[in-house]
Amino acid sequence: MKKIKNLFFSKNENGDSELNKQVIITFVSVLATVMCTIGVSLAAFVWSDNSEKEQNLIVGNLELTISSDSNSLGSELDFPVADSDAANLTPYTFTIKNTGNLASNYSLKIVDDEAAMASDGCLTNKIDSNYIKFSVSGAYNTNPEKLSSYDGKAFTSGVLLPNESKTYNIKMWISSDAPNSVIGKHYHGKILLESSQIDEVDPFKDKSGANAPVLAEGMIPVRYDEINDTWVKTDVTTWYNYGNQMWANAVMVKENASTCEVWDGVLGDVNKDGDLTQEDVDNILRKNLGIDNTGLTDQEWLERGDINKSGSIDASDAGDLSGIINELIPYCDTPITSKSRQEYLDAEPGTPIEKNDILQFFVWIPRYKYRITSNVGSSSMVSQPPTIDVVFEQGVASTGVSINTSGVAKTEYYTHPAFRDGSKVYKTTAYDQGGWDKELSGFWVDKFENSLAYNTDLFSGGSIKDIIDYYNDNIISYVPSTHMMKNTEWGAIAYLSQSKYGKMGNNDFTGVNKEVFINSSEDLISGRSGGGVAGGNVFLTPDAISTLNKQTYSYDGYSCSSTFIKKCKGEKTTLRGTGASTTGNIYGIYDMVGGMSEYVMANYNNSLGSSGLTNADFFTTAANKKLYDSYTPSKTYILGDATYETSHWYSDTARVLDTDNPFYHRGGLYSDKASAGLFNFAKSTGEANDNINIRYITIP
Repeated sequence: MKKIKNLFFSKNENGDSELNKQVIITFVSVLATVMCTIGVSLAAFVWSDNSEKEQNLIVGNLELTISSDSNSLGSELDFPVADSDAANLTPYTFTIKNTGNLASNYSLKIVDDEAAMASDGCLTNKIDSNYIKFSVSGAYNTNPEKLSSYDGKAFTSGVLLPNESKTYNIKMWISSDAPNSVIGKHYHGKILLESSQIDEVDPFKDKSGANAPVLAEGMIPVRYDEINDTWVKTDVTTWYNYGNQMWANAVMVKENASTCEVWDGVLGDVNKDGDLTQEDVDNILRKNLGIDNTGLTDQEWLERGDINKSGSIDASDAGDLSGIINELIPYCDTPITSKSRQEYLDAEPGTPIEKNDILQFFVWIPRYKYRITSNVGSSSMVSQPPTIDVVFEQGVASTGVSINTSGVAKTEYYTHPAFRDGSKVYKTTAYDQGGWDKELSGFWVDKFENSLAYNTDLFSGGSIKDIIDYYNDNIISYVPSTHMMKNTEWGAIAYLSQSKYGKMGNNDFTGVNKEVFINSSEDLISGRSGGGVAGGNVFLTPDAISTLNKQTYSYDGYSCSSTFIKKCKGEKTTLRGTGASTTGNIYGIYDMVGGMSEYVMANYNNSLGSSGLTNADFFTTAANKKLYDSYTPSKTYILGDATYETSHWYSDTARVLDTDNPFYHRGGLYSDKASAGLFNFAKSTGEANDNINIRYITIP
C-alpha cells in the first residue's frame, strides 16, 4: 500500500505546517499505441506501479482508498471500434472509498500525461482527442463521449461519506471515424482524483439558501443510511443539502407499533417457483373451487396455501396473499423492531425507521423564484432543454417580479405561483387562476405516486370525484392540511428538478440522461425504473420491452426479477433506480415520469366533463378556489405550471385543455416512451381511468 503524505502539508506565514484541503494524485496511466500496419491498438488504464493495486490519500482524518482488481482495461484493440460495438469491450473497474471519518468532495478527470508523452517522444505526434471515445458507468456516462469534450473537466464528481464507496467501469477506444492520419500517432493520459475535505463534517448541512422545512404535526425528518440500506431519523440541523441535490425527506408513521411475519420461502409459494406471484393467488382460488393441478399433497397445501393459518384453504387466503405481494399486508424479510409514532418522535437521531411503520413519505419543495432564458413556449420538440435558473427565496418574501408582468420569463426572475397568495398574484379577481390563501415558505409533496406506503401498487380507477372522496376517506384524517396536487405545484417540482438543485445539476448524469428516468413497470408498482429515459431504456433489449416489470430497478437501485416487492433485492446497480427521481439520487421524488399518469387539480372554464361532479359548486365556491388552478379561453396557461413555457421539452406530449376535456393529467404512462416526462401534459374528461393516478400536497 502506498501512503502519500508529503503532498498534503505546506508552511504557513508562521512557518508551521498546515493542512491543504485540496489534493491531487495520479493513480493510473493510460497508454494508447497506434500500429502503422493493421490499424490501431489500445491498452488503456495501466497502473503506473504494477506492483500495487491500491493507493491511499490521507488528509488529516480524511482518507480515500482507490483500488482495482486488474492492471489494465483488457486485451488490445487491433482496430478502431464503432460506438455500437463498444458494449462488447471489457471495462476497467476501480473503486474509490472514504475510509476516514470525515465527508469528502471528490471529482475524477481524464487529462493528458505530457510527461509520459515527452518521454515517449510523441508530444508533437499525439492522437487528436476528438478521435478517442470513452464511456463510464457509475458516473452515468453510458453514451460514448469524445475525450475532447472533457478536456480538463470532471467526468464525475460527488460526495463520499465515511465508509461510503463508489465503483466505476471505464471503456476507452479509438473512434471508428478516425481518419488515416491517426496512423503512427500516440496518446498517454492519466486519471486525476481531486478531493477536498468538506467544511462541515456532515454533507447534509445545507448552504443553498433554501427555506428550512416546516414539519407538520407528527412528521419525522429522515435521511438514507447507504451502508445499512434503510431510512433513519435525522437531526434537523444536518438534514438536507439542496446544493448537492439532497432534498429534505420526512415520513408519517403509524400511530401504534405493528408486527409482521418473516417469509420462510415456503408460505404462499404454491407453485414452488421460489417466488410469490399472482399465479400463486390464482392457484389458491382454484383450490377453493375444487380445482387443483398443482400436485401438492394436503400437508403441502397447509404448509404453502394456508396463509392466514386457519387450518383450511379458502378465498381469504388468496386475498391475504395478494395483499402480501402488494405490501398492503406487512411481510418482512427480517424480523423488525416496530415503534409507535410517539416512540419515533422521542427517539434519538440515527434510529432506523421500519418500512412497515411508514404511512406516508414526503419531500420538501422550498420557495423560489425562477427564469427560463431559452426554448420558452417551443412549438417544436426540444430534446435537450436548458437548465432553469432557480434562486431560493427567504421566508415568504417575494423578490421576483410580479407574475402579472406581461410576456414570458426570459431575463426576469418570477416568484413561482405555487408559493404565492392567490389574492395578491392575479390581476382580474382574487384567485381567478389559483394560488393559495397565504404566502408559503414551501410545501410537502408525496415522494411516491399515491404513497400510503412506499413501493406499493398504484391507486387507480377513480374519476375526479372518486379521487376527492378517496382523499376525504383515507388521507386527511392523518395528514391535515393536505390537498390533491395542483398543476402549478407539479410545475414547481418540475422546474426545481430541471435546475442545478435537481437532476439537471447532478453530475452523475450527462446528455439525455439528465431527463428523469421513466417508471416502466407494467405492473404499475411505485418506485420502479427501467434504468433509462422514456423511449430510450438503455439497459433493455427490444425483446425485454414486453416484460419490463421483470427488468426494472427498485427506487434504491436493486434489480427486480419479481413483482413481489420483497424480492426486489437483486444486484444493486448505481443510478439505475435513483435515476428515476427528480434529483437523480434517492432524495428526490419518484413516479413523475411513467408508471401511471397523474390527475392534477386544474380545470377549464368550470366545465364538469365526466368528472362525476354533479354541479359546478366545487369550482365556484370561494373556499375551494385555492384547491385548483383555473383556465379560461383567454388564460390557457399559468406561468410556472410547466405547460406553455416548457412545451415539448424532452419531446413530451403537450395537449391544452378545452371544454370537452377540462382536466389535466401529467407525466405519461409506463408505455408512453419518449412522450412521457416531467413536462408531459394531456387533457381528459375527468372520467375514471385505470391508467391515471394521484399525488398529494401538504401545507405545513
